[in-house]
Amino acid sequence: MIRAALRLSSDYLLRNVEVIAETMNGDLMLGLVFAAVLQANVRHVNDDPSLRDRHGPTHALVPDEVRRPISVNALSESLGIPYETTRRYVNRLLAMGWCVKAGSRGIIIPVEVLQSPEALSAAAKQIGHMMHYLRQLKEIGFTID
Repeated sequence: MIRAALRLSSDYLLRNVEVIAETMNGDLMLGLVFAAVLQANVRHVNDDPSLRDRHGPTHALVPDEVRRPISVNALSESLGIPYETTRRYVNRLLAMGWCVKAGSRGIIIPVEVLQSPEALSAAAKQIGHMMHYLRQLKEIGFTID
Protein backbone atom coordinates (compact mmCIF):
# COMPACT_ATOMS: atom_id res chain seq x y z
CA MET A 1 0.00 0.00 0.00
CA ILE A 2 2.88 2.40 0.75
CA ARG A 3 4.29 2.10 -2.78
CA ALA A 4 0.87 2.73 -4.29
CA ALA A 5 0.38 5.76 -2.03
CA LEU A 6 3.79 7.13 -3.08
CA ARG A 7 2.89 6.65 -6.76
CA LEU A 8 -0.40 8.44 -6.23
CA SER A 9 1.36 11.22 -4.31
CA SER A 10 3.81 11.75 -7.17
CA ASP A 11 0.94 11.95 -9.63
CA TYR A 12 -0.86 14.47 -7.40
CA LEU A 13 2.26 16.61 -7.07
CA LEU A 14 2.90 16.63 -10.82
CA ARG A 15 -0.73 17.51 -11.61
CA ASN A 16 -0.44 20.54 -9.32
CA VAL A 17 2.91 21.50 -10.80
CA GLU A 18 1.17 21.56 -14.20
CA VAL A 19 -1.51 23.90 -12.83
CA ILE A 20 1.10 26.22 -11.32
CA ALA A 21 3.12 26.36 -14.53
CA GLU A 22 -0.01 26.82 -16.67
CA THR A 23 -1.20 29.69 -14.48
CA MET A 24 2.17 31.43 -14.86
CA ASN A 25 2.42 31.03 -18.64
CA GLY A 26 4.66 27.98 -18.45
CA ASP A 27 7.10 29.39 -15.88
CA LEU A 28 7.10 26.93 -12.99
CA MET A 29 9.68 28.87 -10.98
CA LEU A 30 7.55 32.00 -11.16
CA GLY A 31 4.64 29.96 -9.84
CA LEU A 32 6.73 28.57 -7.00
CA VAL A 33 7.83 32.07 -6.01
CA PHE A 34 4.17 33.15 -6.06
CA ALA A 35 3.18 30.18 -3.88
CA ALA A 36 6.01 30.91 -1.43
CA VAL A 37 4.90 34.53 -1.08
CA LEU A 38 1.30 33.45 -0.54
CA GLN A 39 2.26 30.91 2.12
CA ALA A 40 4.55 33.38 3.90
CA ASN A 41 1.77 35.98 3.95
CA VAL A 42 -0.64 33.76 5.90
CA ARG A 43 1.56 31.23 7.75
CA HIS A 44 1.31 33.19 11.01
CA VAL A 45 -2.50 32.89 11.03
CA ASN A 46 -2.40 29.18 11.89
CA ASP A 47 0.29 29.77 14.53
CA ASP A 48 -1.78 32.34 16.47
CA PRO A 49 -4.95 30.93 18.08
CA SER A 50 -6.79 34.28 18.04
CA LEU A 51 -5.99 34.83 14.35
CA ARG A 52 -6.79 31.20 13.53
CA ASP A 53 -10.22 31.57 15.14
CA ARG A 54 -10.99 34.67 13.05
CA HIS A 55 -9.19 33.89 9.77
CA GLY A 56 -8.24 30.19 9.82
CA PRO A 57 -8.75 27.55 7.14
CA THR A 58 -12.52 27.33 7.57
CA HIS A 59 -13.01 31.08 6.96
CA ALA A 60 -12.88 33.25 3.88
CA LEU A 61 -9.58 34.50 2.54
CA VAL A 62 -7.26 36.20 5.04
CA PRO A 63 -7.78 39.98 4.63
CA ASP A 64 -4.91 42.01 3.20
CA GLU A 65 -4.40 43.90 6.46
CA VAL A 66 -3.80 40.61 8.30
CA ARG A 67 -1.36 39.27 5.70
CA ARG A 68 2.27 39.46 6.75
CA PRO A 69 4.56 40.86 4.04
CA ILE A 70 7.72 38.99 3.13
CA SER A 71 10.91 40.68 2.01
CA VAL A 72 12.74 39.59 -1.11
CA ASN A 73 15.68 38.61 1.08
CA ALA A 74 13.54 36.39 3.35
CA LEU A 75 11.87 34.89 0.29
CA SER A 76 15.25 34.17 -1.27
CA GLU A 77 16.41 32.42 1.89
CA SER A 78 13.20 30.39 2.22
CA LEU A 79 13.45 29.14 -1.37
CA GLY A 80 17.21 28.64 -1.31
CA ILE A 81 17.73 30.64 -4.50
CA PRO A 82 19.96 33.68 -5.07
CA TYR A 83 18.67 37.08 -4.04
CA GLU A 84 18.99 38.57 -7.53
CA THR A 85 17.06 35.66 -9.06
CA THR A 86 14.32 36.06 -6.46
CA ARG A 87 14.23 39.83 -7.03
CA ARG A 88 13.74 39.31 -10.78
CA TYR A 89 10.85 36.91 -10.20
CA VAL A 90 9.25 39.24 -7.66
CA ASN A 91 9.57 42.13 -10.11
CA ARG A 92 7.80 40.02 -12.75
CA LEU A 93 4.99 39.22 -10.30
CA LEU A 94 4.70 42.92 -9.46
CA ALA A 95 4.57 43.85 -13.16
CA MET A 96 1.89 41.20 -13.77
CA GLY A 97 -0.15 42.51 -10.84
CA TRP A 98 0.04 39.17 -9.02
CA CYS A 99 1.59 40.77 -5.92
CA VAL A 100 1.94 44.24 -4.46
CA LYS A 101 4.44 46.07 -2.31
CA ALA A 102 3.39 46.50 1.30
CA GLY A 103 5.31 49.65 2.05
CA SER A 104 8.96 48.99 2.85
CA ARG A 105 8.16 45.73 4.64
CA GLY A 106 7.93 43.47 1.60
CA ILE A 107 5.27 42.07 -0.69
CA ILE A 108 1.89 40.41 -0.34
CA ILE A 109 -0.51 38.58 -2.61
CA PRO A 110 -3.70 40.63 -2.17
CA VAL A 111 -7.14 39.04 -1.84
CA GLU A 112 -8.13 40.73 -5.10
CA VAL A 113 -5.58 38.57 -6.95
CA LEU A 114 -6.81 35.40 -5.28
CA GLN A 115 -10.35 36.23 -6.41
CA SER A 116 -9.32 36.78 -10.04
CA PRO A 117 -10.68 34.38 -12.68
CA GLU A 118 -7.18 32.98 -13.29
CA ALA A 119 -6.54 32.27 -9.62
CA LEU A 120 -10.02 30.82 -9.08
CA SER A 121 -9.63 28.56 -12.10
CA ALA A 122 -6.25 27.33 -10.85
CA ALA A 123 -7.67 26.75 -7.36
CA ALA A 124 -10.60 24.78 -8.78
CA LYS A 125 -8.22 22.57 -10.76
CA GLN A 126 -6.03 22.00 -7.70
CA ILE A 127 -9.05 21.12 -5.56
CA GLY A 128 -10.20 18.72 -8.26
CA HIS A 129 -6.78 17.07 -8.24
CA MET A 130 -6.86 16.84 -4.45
CA MET A 131 -10.29 15.22 -4.44
CA HIS A 132 -9.14 12.72 -7.07
CA TYR A 133 -6.02 11.97 -4.99
CA LEU A 134 -8.04 11.45 -1.80
CA ARG A 135 -10.48 9.13 -3.59
CA GLN A 136 -7.57 7.10 -4.97
CA LEU A 137 -5.98 6.83 -1.52
CA LYS A 138 -9.29 5.62 -0.14
CA GLU A 139 -9.56 3.03 -2.94
CA ILE A 140 -6.22 1.46 -1.95
CA GLY A 141 -7.30 1.32 1.68
CA PHE A 142 -5.33 4.28 2.99
CA THR A 143 -6.94 5.78 6.09
CA ILE A 144 -6.03 8.57 8.47
CA ASP A 145 -6.24 7.75 12.16
